[in-house]
Amino acid sequence: MLFAVSVALAAPPEVERRDDGTFVGQVVVDGADPEVVRAKLADPVWLATTTGGATQVTATEAQGTCLRTSRLTHNAIKDVVYVVDRCPTADGFAETLVSSNAFDTYTSSFSVRPDPAGARIVYTIDMKTSLMVPQFVVDQQTRKGILDMLARLQQAF
Repeated sequence: MLFAVSVALAAPPEVERRDDGTFVGQVVVDGADPEVVRAKLADPVWLATTTGGATQVTATEAQGTCLRTSRLTHNAIKDVVYVVDRCPTADGFAETLVSSNAFDTYTSSFSVRPDPAGARIVYTIDMKTSLMVPQFVVDQQTRKGILDMLARLQQAF
């Protein structure tokens, strides 16, 4: 019961769309150790399962210090398949598109930083889709998806 109260009082996730089209979302996980949060986020299968992201995530091979992962996401328009290289950074990881049936470009990153209240998760994504969908619809769905994902992460910790 206390957990539900603490989540209800936690600051909600925030998302902004920058002038260059990049989205940046962030949320503070109260009382969380940044190292623990970073370690959990490093697992692409845990992340997809916890956040309701990709329906299927498969780690296919190591690429130096990076991990190549294949993802399948069911979409109303078409099933999206994409492969990314997921590389560690100083405070999280970054992903770069290798191939896709729906994205022309895709880069994303998670960083986890100490915050006076616990751990601050910052998620950045820049993607362009080749699907025949108006950009404002893509932007609305991206913003909603980031807010939902960050709220689920906040609850998971």
